[in-house]
Amino acid sequence: MADIGQLIVRAADGDVGCAEARKLVGSGGSQSAMRLRTYANAIQPMERLFDGFLFFVDFGVGALPDTRDVDPARLPRGILPTVPVQIRDDLGVPALVFNSETEAPALFPVR
Repeated sequence: MADIGQLIVRAADGDVGCAEARKLVGSGGSQSAMRLRTYANAIQPMERLFDGFLFFVDFGVGALPDTRDVDPARLPRGILPTVPVQIRDDLGVPALVFNSETEAPALFPVR
């Protein structure tokens, strides 16, 4: 996530020849929302790269930060383990969650 964000920032600075970016918003849905939630909580406070976050189809869980040693074949239905987690309230940037009634019951415990 940080590598892509830094590439966009460099591109906006003229290194790659892209249009200027005014704000950099991290966005993710479903499994990407799960990983984005982990990024926002664990990395954003140190890097301060993104100007905001948009989570959608977000079930209120975070991904394990490092899954290199996890064998999906040994997991139930091959699904990586997750943990319910709130989004930090000290990010210093907006964090918006957009969900339908389908995701609402799962999100309730971490609202």
